[in-house]
Amino acid sequence: MELSSEAMQPLNENEMIPSRSLWNEASEFEKGMRFMCKVDIQHAVKMYSIKGHRRFVVTHSTPNVWIVRCKKYLDGCTWRLRCSRRKSHGMFEISTYEGPHTCIYAKLSKDQAHLDSTVICREVENVVRRDPSTSVPVLHQIIKDKFSYDVHYKKVWLGKKKAIAKVFGDWEESYKMLPRWMTALQESNPGTRVEWRHGEPNADNEVVFKWVFWAFAPSIAGFRHCRPMIQIDGTFLYGKYKHKLLIATVVDSNSHVFPLAFAIVDEESRGTGDGLWLVCDIM
Repeated sequence: MELSSEAMQPLNENEMIPSRSLWNEASEFEKGMRFMCKVDIQHAVKMYSIKGHRRFVVTHSTPNVWIVRCKKYLDGCTWRLRCSRRKSHGMFEISTYEGPHTCIYAKLSKDQAHLDSTVICREVENVVRRDPSTSVPVLHQIIKDKFSYDVHYKKVWLGKKKAIAKVFGDWEESYKMLPRWMTALQESNPGTRVEWRHGEPNADNEVVFKWVFWAFAPSIAGFRHCRPMIQIDGTFLYGKYKHKLLIATVVDSNSHVFPLAFAIVDEESRGTGDGLWLVCDIM
């Protein structure tokens, strides 16, 4: 494999990150430590405070500067940290650090202020990625086992919500992707039928989504070889928007279930009836 002359050039010292400048949950902060972004240093300080059962307050915060100090600073604990974005490498770097803490907090078995939904989101992200249906009580136990804090149920619920949005996108983005996804279906599967229904425009003159139905071309063609009886089943979609996912099926000549059409409809009962008539019309 050939390398370009640029790839063979040594790294500039500003591009190199000494190993001592990398923070982990078991280490103390040091002046010169670098973080990719402000969110990363914020998360690190939260984790440090949770592990040490300490509290901090933010005294200054801008897009490029973040300064915090111990909540008991006025009581004599001099712990404080200043981190700012360096123009030379674009990362956040600790420019001032006085630590560790000299104060003492009694370890509580209940909640912790810095163990918020943002931290919980990071902790459960991989769990949610593997199984989005993992219940909040299960996630709550995972957090409790790791941190020994019995955090409030709502924090875990919000953390899971943020994790789902981070992994799969939020509700608005998911619905915005539907038209593109349906167009891709029709382009890659010629003969596929897609039908949309929209409500009246809202106060902002935005068209309100009501339902969408689609049937793949092979399903439409295969229907003629199936028994002429359509069955429709559905399930509620849980989330910000209350809709139903419907599927129309028939039985083929081999007595196997044959998927015919799919739909996402509003939760009003008439949606199911309209869906049935549309499936019949498509076929």
